[in-house]
Amino acid sequence: MTTRVVYIERAERGSRLTGVRLVTPRGDERWSAVSVGSAESGGDESIGDAARWIASRVSPAPQLDLVVLDADGSVCLWSTVPGSDPALVEAVVRQHADSGSEAGGDGSDPASSSGRLSVIGYYAPGAADSTIQPLGWTTLPPHAALDGRRRSAILAVGDGVPRLLIDRIDALGVGCGMVVTIWHAMARAWDPSVPRLRGADPGDPVVLQSPAGPTAMILIEPGGRVLWAWSLEGRLVAGGAMRMPARRHSPDAAPDTPLLTADAAARLASDWLAWSAQVALAPERIIVLAPSSAQEASPGSIGAARFGQGIAAAWPTATVDLAVHDDPVGATLMRVAEHLDDRDGIIPVEEAMDPSRSLVSLSTRPGGSHRTLILWSSLAITAAAAGVGVFAWGLRVQASNLSLLARQVEGSWKEAFSQVTLAKPPMPGLEVMELRTEVERARRETAPLVGIEQARPILKELETLSHVLALPDFELTNISLDSLRSSVTIQLNAPDLASAEALNEALGRIAGSDIATWTFVPGTRTPGSDKVPCTYSGVFAAATPSGPGPGGSP
Repeated sequence: MTTRVVYIERAERGSRLTGVRLVTPRGDERWSAVSVGSAESGGDESIGDAARWIASRVSPAPQLDLVVLDADGSVCLWSTVPGSDPALVEAVVRQHADSGSEAGGDGSDPASSSGRLSVIGYYAPGAADSTIQPLGWTTLPPHAALDGRRRSAILAVGDGVPRLLIDRIDALGVGCGMVVTIWHAMARAWDPSVPRLRGADPGDPVVLQSPAGPTAMILIEPGGRVLWAWSLEGRLVAGGAMRMPARRHSPDAAPDTPLLTADAAARLASDWLAWSAQVALAPERIIVLAPSSAQEASPGSIGAARFGQGIAAAWPTATVDLAVHDDPVGATLMRVAEHLDDRDGIIPVEEAMDPSRSLVSLSTRPGGSHRTLILWSSLAITAAAAGVGVFAWGLRVQASNLSLLARQVEGSWKEAFSQVTLAKPPMPGLEVMELRTEVERARRETAPLVGIEQARPILKELETLSHVLALPDFELTNISLDSLRSSVTIQLNAPDLASAEALNEALGRIAGSDIATWTFVPGTRTPGSDKVPCTYSGVFAAATPSGPGPGGSP
């Protein structure tokens, strides 16, 4: 996959498009609004031409991984804000931009009278064509810990032209990834703490391993503009720009030799000291990127090396590295493209949502993919709503059928009730009592009869006992069979006690007898008799109740 980085060049506070650069790890192409002969350089026609030029260069994989805005129309400053919420910070800063007062100040802070916020009104006059975001680096000013005020670095960017260009590119089917400023790109490209996975030159002094401390970068353009940025672990802390005079080699040529002076170095060092006091950081390493024309001292210029040393004089412990490139901006973009190519063009969502790494509002701006997602989501919701409607219609039909069935059942029982003839004429106030009486009477009539105990087989049992009692040595004196008590009593005279006991055992072993148990009680012999009077008592087995009679029903 080829990583593509687009650099947007502007003029007149960022309101006019002057050129576009498309940088990949293997090439660098440029489109200029003047070179195509547009009727109005930087106008709507130029934006359309630039979008079509980009679309023609990125096929067959229509995707831009990174969009970089130049520093024209952008400003970075600090201010006291009432909190850390980005929306709150933007609203408060815009409110105080016209007056020039400190966003969270009360007039007691000397810095609040500097009118710095009026600069934001100059570069970012309205929310429709500008972005204001805190960079995330905050410190607490004196006496501000209780009311939530804090000192914060603020980045304001006039982004009307980039918004239009991104929308035009998106309309041509080319997706745009994360959007950053040139300061973000410098922090990503030249901060030594940013990891390099492959393709890094071990001899490059800029990428030598060093402790992860604050790094300051100075990028000197051939036209005389000096860009600077502070970063910590690849995250932008602060940034700025200043103009230098530049020498022309011929009256018709563009300026290509910036004139670096000691006064400019002192002025930039003073600006850095103010920033250091506000963000509570100081650079430990200073990297100067200069074109070859500004490397050596010349009439009117002290050279890039002495320029960097003049700035570093305020930080004696900071190291200064000089890197010479014919095109410092192009080298920065190429380095960013190589860094993204190391990661296969994958940019984590956390970076796109981090204001110190990107322009959040432009990076999250809805595009064609979002509109497609919204369209398909709407169609899915419509289909789901249609399905719910069909299901609801089915429930309505079922409810109608059940309502019809309920009316039919109601009509049937009303018709059956109308045919009931009451036994008595209705008595007002006693209908419920009469109904309960009728129900109880009907329940008694239909209740099953309680079963009665079966009659004991008296004759059959008497015949069975006669076979045992007919022994010749025994005299039967009395036998009583009581069917109500389910008992049998036998009185007789036995020849002796052993015979009486044998008879008791014989009674218990009679086959076919309904008597379950027998008890034996011997009596006392009467005078003049050799017989033993004995009494035998038996109990019938438990009887099974008979079924209901013919007058009942189960």
